Amino acid sequence: MTTDPNRYAGPAEAALLRSHIIAEEDEMARVQSRLAAVGTTLHDAEQRLLAAQEETASARAILVQIQSREENLAQSLRVARGLLHPIRRLPADILSSIFETWLDETERDEKIRPVTYRAEHLPFVAGRVCRRWRHVALSTASLWTGVKLALDEAKLAPVAWLTYLESVLHRSKSLPIHVDVYASGVEDGTVTRVAAVLLVSSNRWCSLHISTSGPPSPDVRAIAGCRRTPLLETLSVYIGDEHHSSPPLSLPSYAPRLHTVDINEIFVDWNTCSRMDNVKELKYHMLLAPVNIADFALIASLMPNLERLRLLLLRGARGNSPAITFPRVTFAELNTDSVFAQTVRCPRLEHLDLTDLGTRSDISTFEAFVRNSQIQDTLRVLVVRAASLGSGFAHTLHLLKSIEEFETHNCALHDEFFAPLSGPGLGGSWSMPQLRRFHAYLKGSGHTGERMPCSADALRSMVAARRAAAAAGSANAPKAVEDVLRSGWNA
Repeated sequence: MTTDPNRYAGPAEAALLRSHIIAEEDEMARVQSRLAAVGTTLHDAEQRLLAAQEETASARAILVQIQSREENLAQSLRVARGLLHPIRRLPADILSSIFETWLDETERDEKIRPVTYRAEHLPFVAGRVCRRWRHVALSTASLWTGVKLALDEAKLAPVAWLTYLESVLHRSKSLPIHVDVYASGVEDGTVTRVAAVLLVSSNRWCSLHISTSGPPSPDVRAIAGCRRTPLLETLSVYIGDEHHSSPPLSLPSYAPRLHTVDINEIFVDWNTCSRMDNVKELKYHMLLAPVNIADFALIASLMPNLERLRLLLLRGARGNSPAITFPRVTFAELNTDSVFAQTVRCPRLEHLDLTDLGTRSDISTFEAFVRNSQIQDTLRVLVVRAASLGSGFAHTLHLLKSIEEFETHNCALHDEFFAPLSGPGLGGSWSMPQLRRFHAYLKGSGHTGERMPCSADALRSMVAARRAAAAAGSANAPKAVEDVLRSGWNA
């Protein structure tokens, strides 16, 4: 049908138009009716949604109020229960003992006395709990008997460190104190003032540990060589001077209670030291420069009651000396040095720990030390570390008649090592006839240590042979090896 507005519909077309208009008007009425119904439904849904939102907001507000009330009640309960907690009824002396136990546990974890100028350490932590704990912590002198003095940090905050050090010394009252001093070797006037405050308390030092990463400064020397330390029991010094450019260090001249001395990488002026009759243990590590063998003559005269000698020295000791005897030493840790072995005697030695042994020269040095010290019948425990052991060393063990325990760490035990131990020698006697315990720890230091050979079959054959000989009960028969261990990552 044409839609030209200038054209007039004829009779036939008019009838069709009228019927079409009626149909469309009916359809329009139905659409409008549906539109009104949908609009009503949408309006009702919007009203319900608005009501639900209002109800949700109201419920949330009520929830917030309930949660706030719950938190208030919980806090009130915590306060009430805290007020009734038995710890509040503890006497001050019991609470002080608890703090001391806490301090002991912290020391075992940190390996040092934890009192430093840092708020995360005891007794500062206890002092932040409440007024009563703070009072008890401040008045418990034993909590303040440790001082870790970082001289380099003292340069950055001199006033704070001086105040802290004076406060610690005051709060520790008259108790012995444990002193740890750390420095880089660089000093200024500030460090001198801190050291001066520390030196005033030297008559109360119980232990002294000094560690530097460079040559010792005059302040470090003054602390190490303090003249009067009547309560000092342990002394440990580590100097990180790779070139050994500094003069020898002096040690305290008066320390009647000193029983343990630990010297690392620093020469000591032993001529200026007084007698140390109570020293029982000396640890002397010097791997960056050779020592003078004459120093050990001085050490033997200064420490006549020495019982434990731990030496790790650079090979090639300088100088010479007559025989040097340590008459009371029963325990020694040594690395092989020909000059030392020819000179030093330990006639009462019972436990010997050897490091870096394996060449023929080393074995000869070990044999010379055994013969010169005359420990064939006294040595009971032999430990060997970082060595290659073969038949040469095994034959040397024939000298040792009283060895009961033999132990190796990170050693190569070749098959020919076990053969001389599996039967009697030419004279019918067995090597180490009293041997009862044989432990071989094959893994090296750390997780990347070299694999150490030790044939399980050779070890088993040696143990079986000695057990069979012991069971037979013949003359010169050895003891049976009962405690055997072959441990390591390639065991």
